[in-house]
Amino acid sequence: MSSERLLADRYRLLERLGPVGMSTVWRARDELLHRDVAVKQVRLPPDPGAAGRLRNSLAAAARLRHPSIATVHDVVGNGESTWIVRELVDGRSLADLIREGHSVPPHALASTGTRICAALAVAHEQGVLHRGIGPGNVFFAADGRVILTDFGIGAADPARTPPEGPDGGPPADLWSLGSTLYTAAERRPPYPDGTWARPPAPPERAGALGPVLLALLTAPPAARPDRTVLLRAFEEMAPPPQAAPRRNRTPKVVAAVAAVAVVLGGAAVFLLNPSGEPGATAAPGGPSTGTPTPTAAPRRTFTKARLPDPCGLLTRDQLAELTLDRPFSSSKQKATCSWGSVNGLPATQRYQLEVTLDVRDSAATARRRLEELRGVWAKRAATNPVYAWVPPRNADGVGDAAFILDRGSLDTGNRYYVVTVWTQVGNLVAQIEYSRFTNAVGQTPENAQTAAKWIVGSLTRR
Repeated sequence: MSSERLLADRYRLLERLGPVGMSTVWRARDELLHRDVAVKQVRLPPDPGAAGRLRNSLAAAARLRHPSIATVHDVVGNGESTWIVRELVDGRSLADLIREGHSVPPHALASTGTRICAALAVAHEQGVLHRGIGPGNVFFAADGRVILTDFGIGAADPARTPPEGPDGGPPADLWSLGSTLYTAAERRPPYPDGTWARPPAPPERAGALGPVLLALLTAPPAARPDRTVLLRAFEEMAPPPQAAPRRNRTPKVVAAVAAVAVVLGGAAVFLLNPSGEPGATAAPGGPSTGTPTPTAAPRRTFTKARLPDPCGLLTRDQLAELTLDRPFSSSKQKATCSWGSVNGLPATQRYQLEVTLDVRDSAATARRRLEELRGVWAKRAATNPVYAWVPPRNADGVGDAAFILDRGSLDTGNRYYVVTVWTQVGNLVAQIEYSRFTNAVGQTPENAQTAAKWIVGSLTRR
């Protein structure tokens, strides 16, 4: 095509950047606003009804605004094609990195997933589906953004299409996101032939995100973790954005940062270890395994003979605020107590709280026990595919030290979501487990942390 050709008497097509699925992308010049843009030619399906639906989808996508969504400036119709005029991203695509043999490390996958989830949240709230997330439309921009392009176009590649098809609602987009991140880690798609007869092989390079990616690639849409659970998992593994490198890095750390910079170019800044010290953020294989952050709760010595009754650690008003009624099960010998929801609530609003107290010889042995538990659950979160996991993380302000863990059932016939807090108070280790029985995975951990703080306060006053 001649470089002199003008599209809609405004956009001069300068350079063909390459075919992408059903489309061809050009670098072009907006002669009216004097700026470079990307122009994508989308070939319309021959069926008039399908072509109309695609045009409507593209028009809706053009209204989306988010830092991680490529801004669409214009949509131009031209016979059998539609042309999308969008911002020209100065950066490299995930497909470029994979083609060059790079495997994206777990913390970079998490950072990428966080940004894409935020973009999908905006789109889904406006009723817009992406319909084909893949490595070719995830870009690492020179200004530090992760940018998702091509909303509404759809994927021609069966390996990027979920079992229910691209129009299966938000779960279909999340499946495609899982497939994209799996491909970024393993340098191969989970279903290369586009068939889903067998589960994909567990990813070897995704670290603690491996079970999360497998959960996203579950065939039944209702069995996949929702965006709330997914975003929390990504945020726990991703370092804070806009982290700047420090001068006092060790040679090994400098080399690691340089390698990331080579892979992601100008977008590498958001993947750097923010403290500049080894071990300060999540390791590539999973979440931080450092000692839980100590807090200011006073220490005291508990004995098994004079251990407080777990059922007396919460007041009636506190139980009511947690949507709980009287205890339905307790054991003084095992130092446990369980509460259930107020009678009459529908199944999707039923909650349960269980508290277990474990007395140790000293505060030091209690702290060691807490660290052992964190290691055990971190391993389960990384290797057990039965649940949708959020890896263990610190729970600040709860006892002398604490960590919290989320997990959701993937069994469509028995759905529940559990948030557990383990905390040390002096020589005591307490487990506070708050469960919700629900048809949709996704429950914030605030109630579990609130219950834990109330229980710690009751223990320290006794």
